[in-house]
Amino acid sequence: MPPTKEGDVYSFAIICSEIITKKSAWDLENQDYDMDELIYKIKRGGRSSIRPSLETDDEHNASLSLLVRDCWNEEVDERPSCSQIRTLIKGLNTNK
Repeated sequence: MPPTKEGDVYSFAIICSEIITKKSAWDLENQDYDMDELIYKIKRGGRSSIRPSLETDDEHNASLSLLVRDCWNEEVDERPSCSQIRTLIKGLNTNK
């Protein structure tokens, strides 16, 4: 399967989740997932698609969590474009 912009947006969301939680995306060290089971569930998708947790003890911008969730939306056409992401991130910067 060739790379797509929508796939890049999904990958961006996974990386953001790691930055927010300061853990690997699925925190496999602390989960009971079997690696093959996890891969199957991610590929299968659907309504009960599996995504990393965004729970953290630190405070972070709730809008960033919403952006991440939008970026890993199972419906590829529902994910924001790169230009939309850039605009939303600029809006998160409260120093400007």
